[in-house]
Amino acid sequence: MMMKKTDGNYRRRRRVLACALLALTLSSSCGGGVIAIGGGITGSGFTSGVIAGFGSIVVSDISYELGEATITNEGVPIAEADLRLGMVVTIFANFNADGLTATALTVDAANVLQGMVESVDVGGGSFEALSQTILVDADTVFDGVTLATLMVGDSVEISGFIDADGNVRASRVEDEGGSGESELSGIIENFDAMAETFTLGPLTVDFSSADIEGEPPGGLMDGLLVEVETTLPVLGDVFEAEEVEVGSGLEAMEGDEAEFEGVVTEVVSGTEFVLNQVQTVVTDGGTVFEGGVQADIEVNVELSAKGIFGPEGEILADEVEFHD
Repeated sequence: MMMKKTDGNYRRRRRVLACALLALTLSSSCGGGVIAIGGGITGSGFTSGVIAGFGSIVVSDISYELGEATITNEGVPIAEADLRLGMVVTIFANFNADGLTATALTVDAANVLQGMVESVDVGGGSFEALSQTILVDADTVFDGVTLATLMVGDSVEISGFIDADGNVRASRVEDEGGSGESELSGIIENFDAMAETFTLGPLTVDFSSADIEGEPPGGLMDGLLVEVETTLPVLGDVFEAEEVEVGSGLEAMEGDEAEFEGVVTEVVSGTEFVLNQVQTVVTDGGTVFEGGVQADIEVNVELSAKGIFGPEGEILADEVEFHD
């Protein structure tokens, strides 16, 4: 991990789960600055969102020069040429004074799902894989396949975000080519220590024979962000995991800049909501809203939140931008 520059202040370090599930990125990707309203971030900090263009890459309307950046896919080194439109990435960068360009120091891409297609509903704009409902729209990037040509038994990799209903809103769908591997990220529910199972949406995960990475002192439990992997056939709604990796999240410091894109999965109060299941965002009277107003923040609304990390890892939002 890139070491953070410090300004001599002893700020508390907080572990912040970034999703980019959901973006639900499972790798650790550091800086301070200010938000330039109407222009973007200045200084240095974190961005998590969808690759919308190249030159070198464009995420949340900011162009990132990759230069000497360390680029990974779920922690595995990849080349710049391996980055694709629609991928969800988490970036740590130094931002230029214009607030619209930056130099990336680390870039990490992450998938939500890799697995076999189980059904396709072209008219409904969706399909199922690993018992999860995958929603696509005009902005979804398809590579090697389209919704119309997708067939039961095809193996796909999916980038995107999990919404409040547990559906995957796909930003990218790629024909994976049939490696025989299955992976899924999500939040543990219905944890059963005796049966050694938990659920990710409708899918029951049997972890009785799994290697567990990053397990916290209290062990697996409801509410943890995990990625499960297997090379075994997934039969029905049961996933026999060979590996369970617990998300460690980003190491962010109080005052670090943040711009996170995704789906509102919970509205806690009139000034607080949760983005992508794990990231709390707090607004106040100084927050600027673009494309909507505070009252428009509802579950499953897609938006971006810009601000700084607070003392408990929450984003203190200077700006909230609603997506079309």
